Amino acid sequence: MHKRLTVRLVAASALICLVESGFAANLVTNPDFDTDVSGWSPQVNATSSVTWAASPNRVGSPGSGSAAAANTGSAFTVIRLTQCVSTGITPGTIYDVGAWMRVNTAESGVVGADAFVSFFSAAGCGGNVLSTIATSTAQLPMDTWVLRTASGAAPPSAASAEIFLEVFQQSAGTYPFRSYFDGVLFGPDVLFANGFE
Repeated sequence: MHKRLTVRLVAASALICLVESGFAANLVTNPDFDTDVSGWSPQVNATSSVTWAASPNRVGSPGSGSAAAANTGSAFTVIRLTQCVSTGITPGTIYDVGAWMRVNTAESGVVGADAFVSFFSAAGCGGNVLSTIATSTAQLPMDTWVLRTASGAAPPSAASAEIFLEVFQQSAGTYPFRSYFDGVLFGPDVLFANGFE
């Protein structure tokens, strides 16, 4: 009886360690925007903004949130959220990057969204851009959360990486628009670790 219990406890401990180590593979700070957009730097213009939104969020929970990118102008507009990652970058390692994205019904077909990561030669996202891995920018379905991902190797001499969440107008005169990001992923094997393989 004690032997069986010991085996079960060891197996359970191993499973817990596996899960914890898997989820730790995500190198993003504040990937789920549960309460705010802290840890992220917005790139906006006079007619655009990035704010926290309690709803919609990809899990449909009142305890979560999302990053909302909005524009009220009519000119071509690109709105970005960026985050620099200076730890956990190993040249030659395959990294996944991705995010859940959503666009409002009114913007379907005229607003694009994507996620990408650029690897830098120096810490703190300094030096030169060595390479970039980007997800698709194809049209998103209306009012639906879609996970877009891409994978690639960190180049030789990579010391840091900058994550970009991007939404942009595909044609003028399509204002206002409001789009959302949630569940950002970046790291080695992070898709598998988080159940999105």
